[in-house]
Amino acid sequence: MRHRIQGKKLGRNTHQRQALFRSQLRSFFLHGVITTTSAKATALRPVIRRHLRYLYTNSLTARRRFFESINDRLYISRLFTQFNSTFTPADAPNILRTVKIARRLGDDSLMVKVSLAKPFKLDLAPAPKVAQADKKPVSKSVTKKPVKK
Repeated sequence: MRHRIQGKKLGRNTHQRQALFRSQLRSFFLHGVITTTSAKATALRPVIRRHLRYLYTNSLTARRRFFESINDRLYISRLFTQFNSTFTPADAPNILRTVKIARRLGDDSLMVKVSLAKPFKLDLAPAPKVAQADKKPVSKSVTKKPVKK
């Protein structure tokens, strides 16, 4: 009996499953869309919804909860700012879409595309650096005088 046990095992142990969800979650929020099997998509759907709820609240606690899954501060801060500028809480009920694509040739498993309602791609490019004119140029090569003995 499976009383009070939630989720699918997906043929993996706990740590492998957590790593799978972490990597798929990161790529989902990075690109806004992932292609995966139907079983993985149904298991990943509640995880994505939970993290979407964190994104809408935009508090320190939400950022910490997000950091438990994705351990990258730059990624999380950019994700929160860009996501909240693109989506509003009114978009929340119908933001996640699942579309059946085709069957995979190798094992005939149903492939599914999980995406956000609006196109979203996270921009992780570094901000351009501002040139500082006040600093003096530093010479790269320093020559030493020969020591006389």
